[in-house]
Amino acid sequence: VARDAAFAAAHFAAEARRADAAAGSTGSRLLTGASREHDAFEAFAAQFHGRESALLFGSGYAANSAVAATLPLPSDAVLFDERSHNSTRFGLVRSRASVQRPFGHNDLDDLRVKLRDHEGALVFVEGIYSMDGDEAPLQELAELCLEDGRAGLIVDEAHSTGILGDCGRGAVSTLPIPLRRAVVAQVHTFGKALGGHGAVVVCDATTREYLA
Repeated sequence: VARDAAFAAAHFAAEARRADAAAGSTGSRLLTGASREHDAFEAFAAQFHGRESALLFGSGYAANSAVAATLPLPSDAVLFDERSHNSTRFGLVRSRASVQRPFGHNDLDDLRVKLRDHEGALVFVEGIYSMDGDEAPLQELAELCLEDGRAGLIVDEAHSTGILGDCGRGAVSTLPIPLRRAVVAQVHTFGKALGGHGAVVVCDATTREYLA
């Protein structure tokens, strides 16, 4: 489609008729690159996943890295599944977290022991792991974080989007609603089951504002 001259001409002609039309991004999203399409899609994504807010990214790698680099505070410990994707690890290297420790793959006992050592923790897991295709025990992980009372889950839904949950909403959507309180944010990428490009982080409005 991108190489179809007639389609491109029709597309740009339609864009030129819009009052807010811009030929290109015009700059970063933060400064001048936001559009009503961005806002509309984020509102749809938040509603679709039953969250308060959403933030669009250009790729799943960028979304995972941004979440891992930005959300942990200096006072936080980060505990991540030992088979977490490289995008998460890349972001964590750049985070301000005082402690970063892996726990055994899907090993609830190991995670429980390590949670006891820290006052507050962010726990990074994946809905379905790219390495082996196995699922995280998400219900038990959520219960463990709520039981701890100082831990929150970050769920990479790259491989569970389109596979798990009603209409492919992902692993978090399979949790009983009370347990979803344990999930700080989830990352849904478009390049796997959806066959597209980009990603969205769904979370509460405060987290979205902090990420943006």
